Amino acid sequence: MCVPLAALVPAVLLAAPPQASAATAPSGLWNFSVASGSNKVPDIDGSAQNLTLKGEWSTGLGYVNFNNAPSYGTTSRANFSPGDLEFAFGAVIRTTKVAPGTNPNVIQGGLGNDAAQFKIALQPVSGGTAVCVLKGTKANLLFKSSVTGLANGGWHEIVCSRQATSVSISVDGRVNSYALSPGTIKLATGRQLLVAGKGSTTTYADQVIGSFGCAGMLTGPGALTALGAKMPC
Repeated sequence: MCVPLAALVPAVLLAAPPQASAATAPSGLWNFSVASGSNKVPDIDGSAQNLTLKGEWSTGLGYVNFNNAPSYGTTSRANFSPGDLEFAFGAVIRTTKVAPGTNPNVIQGGLGNDAAQFKIALQPVSGGTAVCVLKGTKANLLFKSSVTGLANGGWHEIVCSRQATSVSISVDGRVNSYALSPGTIKLATGRQLLVAGKGSTTTYADQVIGSFGCAGMLTGPGALTALGAKMPC
C-alpha cells in the first residue's frame, strides 16, 4: 500500500544531484491517441517503450479515459528510475472528481513502501491540488502547487522536476520552486512507470478518474526545459 500523502512532511531541502555525467535512465513521451483495437499508447520519443492500458479505460479523440479502479497504463520495463540525475515528468489531464479521502496518482515510479518513489498526485483540498512526492536516500518530500481547482473538467498540464539547485512543480505554467541542499539523493525504484493508478489494485484512493492527453518523463541535464518543449505532446 502507498504511504498516505498526509504522512509525508513538506520540505524545501533535497540533495543536489551531480550533473557531470550524461543521462543513463531512459525517457519517454506518450500521446494518448490509441489506434482502434489496440491497448498501446505509443512512445513517440526517448526509449520507445509503449504504455500498455489495463482495466476499465476507453478512448476519446486524442485522449484516454480512465473510468474506474483499477485502470492504468504501464511501461514494459522497469528502467525509468532517474537515479541522481536531473529529471522532469508530468502529464496533461482533466478530471471532475478528486473525492475526499483520496490521493489519485497521476504518474509515478515506485510505491509508498519502497525505498524510493517519485510521483505526481492530486489532493482533494481546494477543489483539487497537485503535489509532487520525491522519496529516496536522505529525503522524503511532498511539495504542492499553489494552483487549485484542478477538478474543474478542464485540461491541466502538471510537471514535477529536479534541477541542480532546486525542485519544482508546475501547473499550467505556474511554478513553485524549492531550494536544494548539498548531498545526494538517489531515486532508484526498480519498478515500471505507471500513469493514472498504482497498478492492478482495486484501491480507489490512488486512482485517477479522468482523461489523459499526454504524459512524459525526461532524464539528464536540461530535462525540464526539454520536456517543456515537447509537452503537450
